[in-house]
Amino acid sequence: MFELLPFALAWWLGFYLLRRETELPTLRWIGVGLLVYALVIASHAAGIAALPLLLIPLFCWVIALWQLRDRLRAQASPRPAVGLILFATVAFTLGLGLLLLPLAWLPRSWLLAAIGVDLLVMGYAVGVLDAFEQGERLLPDFIRSFVEAVAISTLFALPTRLLGTPMLTLIVTGLAICVTLFWEQGQQVLDGVIFGRFSPLQQQRSELRNTAAVLPRTQPLPTWTDDQFDKLTRRALSQMGNLPKLAANPLTQLPLIEERLLQKGIDGNTLAKSAELRTLLTECICKLKPSDAAFNTTDAWRHFNALYFPYVRGLRPFSRRGSDEKLDPIDAQALTWFQAEVAPRTLYNWQTAAARVISADLRDQLT
Repeated sequence: MFELLPFALAWWLGFYLLRRETELPTLRWIGVGLLVYALVIASHAAGIAALPLLLIPLFCWVIALWQLRDRLRAQASPRPAVGLILFATVAFTLGLGLLLLPLAWLPRSWLLAAIGVDLLVMGYAVGVLDAFEQGERLLPDFIRSFVEAVAISTLFALPTRLLGTPMLTLIVTGLAICVTLFWEQGQQVLDGVIFGRFSPLQQQRSELRNTAAVLPRTQPLPTWTDDQFDKLTRRALSQMGNLPKLAANPLTQLPLIEERLLQKGIDGNTLAKSAELRTLLTECICKLKPSDAAFNTTDAWRHFNALYFPYVRGLRPFSRRGSDEKLDPIDAQALTWFQAEVAPRTLYNWQTAAARVISADLRDQLT
């Protein structure tokens, strides 16, 4: 069936991009575009005219390019990914224009497949940019997810194709891919039902599962520029409350982390490295404290306050789900000050500036 391959690839990559934990919203726009394209393919296989829906991937593409405009011009961005994005944009625009024009001599199934290739190339290139921003590797996790999706979907799709209709084959393939991609989340839900949502066993299993999931994305620590090291430090600080996320940060590969674990006699596994990195970052943050006072709001305290209370104490001053219940007096005082005196953008700027100080401290400890 000619429609099965483009449908399965677009369906898989769309959900793959959507489920990545990222701060880059472009992945979500491209993911939505891929899913809509897959639905158009399924509608075409069922004889339903749904070509106008391709305007949705076009809209998503335009939004994605607008959000990527600065990254496409940045010298630090990986040039092959930028080249793929620009090439796919030209090809996608041309293919969509030919598809929407009433040109009978061009097979629509071929044009649909060509547009799908453009979307797939765009999705992969944007994934490369996101991995670069995160300081992670994309290819190992990308290949693992793809092979799993192919194996499971083939296992279910082939018997269905022999016994059922083409549309049923598409539906079964789509469900098989969804189950494969969201298997880990399903296990967490099942653990919550079996062991209780807040049981220590369920939390430990969830932490180990999440850590195993990010291991293929962990990138060995190469030689970084000061600016790149600053970005990694800034990201590590924001991940202090989540050990599985922190485990994917290349800073866990620092020789300093290995030395500290060796001195403590602790096996240097992934979780131990991320926990030790969190301890190291906490020590660096505490060095920013100007005096022995419990809390202060002077300018000298801004860097310490901006990192310590949100990342070490776990306060979320601008979250609607945040609450000052069961907080100790110092945390409650700090939360009130953040909410009354500090704008979100101001706090972000303070954290970025403080992260540079922490980054410089780490580099000094490495020398």
